[in-house]
Amino acid sequence: MHRLTDTALEEALMGDMPSGYLDAHSGKYPQLDALRGVTQPPEHHMEGDAFVHTLMVVDEAAKRRSRVSDPLAFMLSAVCHDMGKAVCTAVSDGKVHALRHELEGIPIAMEFLSLVGAGEDIREYVADMTKLHMKPNMMAKAHSSIKKTDHLFDDAAHPYDLIMLAVCDGMGKIPPSSDEEFLVSRYETYKQIMARPYVTRDDLIAAGVREDRLDAAAEFAHKLRLAGIDKDNTLRQTLSQY
Repeated sequence: MHRLTDTALEEALMGDMPSGYLDAHSGKYPQLDALRGVTQPPEHHMEGDAFVHTLMVVDEAAKRRSRVSDPLAFMLSAVCHDMGKAVCTAVSDGKVHALRHELEGIPIAMEFLSLVGAGEDIREYVADMTKLHMKPNMMAKAHSSIKKTDHLFDDAAHPYDLIMLAVCDGMGKIPPSSDEEFLVSRYETYKQIMARPYVTRDDLIAAGVREDRLDAAAEFAHKLRLAGIDKDNTLRQTLSQY
């Protein structure tokens, strides 16, 4: 059963080398075709423009889609992840940058998904992945704290899929780079933290937290959970505040 009205695209994305189809038929997809000729920082993207980079990322995604929760939505995220570069790329003081392309690209990606007939589930998945796609590699390069990566994974609807997209983004360029080991290790840490006993809303109610302060207390407790604080200490610290 097809999930896109553009069945030719769907079949191509689920093939081994989707870049061939996308390169040959990009004229059907103005949001993708707009990436042709869009300059990227040469020190990070010797492969060429944003269109070439996208095709390389899509082929990397084809190698990894069997490992994610929604292979088709994942492939579409690879297609859409840098669409914002078409409207955000600028040169300042001799440096190429595309500030906020991960945010400005979301409505462009939604136009593309409407064009190809994607459902709401795919649209939500791609919007989330597009918005967050830069953060995993940035955090890996900065060797960010466990607390920061925990918050990232908690914000993501599909954290492991996000890691895989970030890996494809790093590998789909020249020179290639991968922070997969760091990111997967941090994701395992996140899963271990989330598997521990934690403070629930019922715990807070039982401890006497007032209803008008319950939401704030629960949010505070969740932040402590993400920081790796055990349940007893989380409850104690939360009650001291609320």
